[in-house]
Amino acid sequence: MPYRKDETVLLRIFTRESRMEGNLDKLVELGFDGFTVLRGIAGYGTDGVAAAADITIETLDLPVVIEIFTTYGKFREKKDQLRAITKGLITLERATLDP
Repeated sequence: MPYRKDETVLLRIFTRESRMEGNLDKLVELGFDGFTVLRGIAGYGTDGVAAAADITIETLDLPVVIEIFTTYGKFREKKDQLRAITKGLITLERATLDP
């Protein structure tokens, strides 16, 4: 079933830390009022590079997942800008917000 413009959706953006430097403010500028950034301890991306946390290494390019609740209409409107900022995989699923 197709999404309605006013339907609540959960966006998940899978990217790396290096792609997000300074870009979280841009998400706010795009009008996404709230989001959660989850830092992974390990990941293996489509670029074929594995990343894993190691306490002996101070700077890593670890995987990051950004979760944003928004409407489908807003996502469609901002999709290209989101891709440009994050350069990551974006998934979408229906969501219900419990007031």
